[in-house]
Amino acid sequence: MSFFRSKKIMGFSAFLAMQLTLFACQGSDESSASAAAVYLPPADIVGNKTSPIGTNVGDIRDWISDQPFVDVFKTARPFSAHSSKSVTYDENGWPKQLNGGQADTYLLTELHRAGKKAIPLGLYTVLYEGKGKITYSGLGEVVGSGPGRDVLYIDNLNGTLSLTITKSDPADYIRNIRILMPGGICERDPFHHAASEEDCPDGDYRSYEEHHEEILFNPDYLRYMQSFRVLRFMDFMDTNDSGVIAWSDLTRFSEATWSGYGMDTGGAPIEVMVELANRLDADPWFCMPHKANNEYIRRFADYVRDHLEPGLKVYVEYSNEVWNSMFKQSEYAEQQGRLRKLDSDAFMAQMKYYSKRTVEMFDIWEKSFGGTKRLVRVMASHASNIDTSKTVLDFEQAWEKTDALAVAPYFGGDPEPFRSAASVDKIFKTLYSRRYSESFPSVEKDIQELGKLAKKYDVDLIAYEGGQHLVDWDTSEDNEHPNPLFYQANRDPRMGVLYYQYLQSWKKAGGKLFVHFSSPGRFAKYGSWGVMENLNQTPAEAPKYNAILTFIKENPRWW
Repeated sequence: MSFFRSKKIMGFSAFLAMQLTLFACQGSDESSASAAAVYLPPADIVGNKTSPIGTNVGDIRDWISDQPFVDVFKTARPFSAHSSKSVTYDENGWPKQLNGGQADTYLLTELHRAGKKAIPLGLYTVLYEGKGKITYSGLGEVVGSGPGRDVLYIDNLNGTLSLTITKSDPADYIRNIRILMPGGICERDPFHHAASEEDCPDGDYRSYEEHHEEILFNPDYLRYMQSFRVLRFMDFMDTNDSGVIAWSDLTRFSEATWSGYGMDTGGAPIEVMVELANRLDADPWFCMPHKANNEYIRRFADYVRDHLEPGLKVYVEYSNEVWNSMFKQSEYAEQQGRLRKLDSDAFMAQMKYYSKRTVEMFDIWEKSFGGTKRLVRVMASHASNIDTSKTVLDFEQAWEKTDALAVAPYFGGDPEPFRSAASVDKIFKTLYSRRYSESFPSVEKDIQELGKLAKKYDVDLIAYEGGQHLVDWDTSEDNEHPNPLFYQANRDPRMGVLYYQYLQSWKKAGGKLFVHFSSPGRFAKYGSWGVMENLNQTPAEAPKYNAILTFIKENPRWW
């Protein structure tokens, strides 16, 4: 294969540039580069010490294919979402009295849609406290049972695990349910499962049943996360449309489940986010809820200050995409801006409030940390609307307290031209076309202009999200056109090549940290956001992931 010989001679970056130049000459006048089938060789998983890339961390739901925890019950739906109306609960969400009803929840929902390897198969151990009866249906078969302990054999992921408490002693009600993955880890290798003691020749086997509290994280999850310098917790915190106002609204570590399903105050406990950052030696990126009061922000900052490893920095952002009208935080900011008469134009008032509240948040964090040395103060904006970036930086000289302007330079965001596409080839041709307003060449121009703007204001240009945006919000079924073509495009090696080009253009334009969107997840009508479809795909099976790993390896952090 001449490809691999060429790579050894000149290096992959130079070889890819040469090939794309040749393809561009063969392409039509409307394209900046051809969508020809150039392949990236499979990359190795790398560490984050010199990584210029971050990852958005997905939300906690029963259907996610990037299960974060060895106790999979933590992703279950809250009992209150599906139980009988007669059921009452304790302060942690455990059904305290059934009152003639029953308590139901669901987890591991249809994970087969993300592939057969989404989570380990085998014997799952259920532990619980209290007296009563738990029944299971759907996934798994009960193969062992005793006081406070059941064993489920899960040999496939075709369905959903339903758990029902049918009887419970009010004086000693069923609580503290844990459903633990098979096996454990070797203590010296937290990135891989160990089936038994035989897999740990050094004698350091730690079973999930006995050590789940300290192990906490699924090794497959840690293995994926280890390549990224920054972990943006926007979805993990359930930032969008958040109802969080006070510190008491924050999810507690002791709660039955950490899923935000059907709630507006869900999301991961702060302890879990800080612990994940510490384990991976990665800088955390926190998004403060749009309604959060000053006490919430102060106590959040104080906790991070006291528990995050001192060598790590903290990225802080007010909410998420406050410019985006699809989220409640947008409406809230408009109301607050107009109430304060910040501008006669509604959108300008909205963005000026965003800027003002962001700076107020910066000040609280700065006071907590005793300065800004460990902080990266993020002002976010709309990538394709440079005037919005100017507004949020200019208002009351916000740029003076801002370290980074953050944008999300997605490509492929307008689905209209894809609705008539008959093939994946057409998808890629459009993504490279200069006639398409959200093509790679068009986004490349936006990035260049943003780079100039950031330099003018003396702030860093970073990406809070980014990547492909192939989704048609008007479709109602996963298999409705053009969705299947979008899934195919995301699995196509050409998407890996496009990602690599895209990241190189980001670097060339002066961009620094790039936080891609998002952690592994199945492809569906709501988008193909996952960098791979489940945690156990290899780079060779996931072109976006492969491209990112290749870029990390060949482009050590340049700032």
